[in-house]
Amino acid sequence: MITVKDSVFDEQQPGPMVICLERAYGSMNLQALARLDAHLLEAVDGSSTGLLIDLSETVSIGCRFLDVLLRCYARTTQCNRRFAVCALNPWPARVLAVTRLRSLWETFRSRQEGIQAMQWPMVIPFK
Repeated sequence: MITVKDSVFDEQQPGPMVICLERAYGSMNLQALARLDAHLLEAVDGSSTGLLIDLSETVSIGCRFLDVLLRCYARTTQCNRRFAVCALNPWPARVLAVTRLRSLWETFRSRQEGIQAMQWPMVIPFK
């Protein structure tokens, strides 16, 4: 089973590694999720600015998939890189809102919006 539809990274342009996931993530088995986990962590290590997960084709997500995303988020923050998701469909958006992960991760309406925003360093307001 192919776990990633598309990976985009241009070494000539600053910006995030973009991973576009396939539609089948709501019902993935443990082996497929382990492969996805390894792929995402490798992508984090290969990007100088961060990782943007495109969920435009993902219509359902479960707790194991969220666990993969949480590990990926932890790695990006350990490496001082950014982690974001974009193009959320209604159900994944609702799951992220209910679990409050949407407040933890940057979210963007589209892939292009995410790429543009992540080309610049994240500004954290001083409180």
